[in-house]
Amino acid sequence: MIDDERIPQKTKELIAEYLQSYPVKISEMATALGLTGYYSSDYGDGISGAIVPGSETIKPGTSGFAIIVNKNEPITRRRFTIAHEIAHYLLHKDLIGTGLSDSVLYRSGLSNKQEVEANKLAADLLMPYELIDKLIDSGITNIDDIADKLNVSRSAIRIRLGIPY
Repeated sequence: MIDDERIPQKTKELIAEYLQSYPVKISEMATALGLTGYYSSDYGDGISGAIVPGSETIKPGTSGFAIIVNKNEPITRRRFTIAHEIAHYLLHKDLIGTGLSDSVLYRSGLSNKQEVEANKLAADLLMPYELIDKLIDSGITNIDDIADKLNVSRSAIRIRLGIPY
């Protein structure tokens, strides 16, 4: 369960519905939260995604915020980027302004407080410990198999579980 006090209880309950089965349907969660998703081909190397206000300019007929994801990245990275941008929306909505853009720099650990918070919440959304425990209890204990079931990268699950390379 998500326990950050900045997130309203009703939102936590909505999120909890998506954390019951694997892989977490992160795009559907974003839509349920009122976010518009958009896969971009315009991003070059180094930019994973962004969250921007005024999604009407991105996708006509929509409102609120849009998540833009670099479609050239692997699916596991795109899924983490969506979760990361959801986290910014939930935790830092007031800071979004003209848009928050996340680059490869933030993958290296050289991130500020908001990026650390967004990465932690993204991990909670994609790899809840309850689902990891469920997989282990069912006999799936290999890190690669757990990553596959959760549709996350090997690096992400290793970081989540504190397993060194």
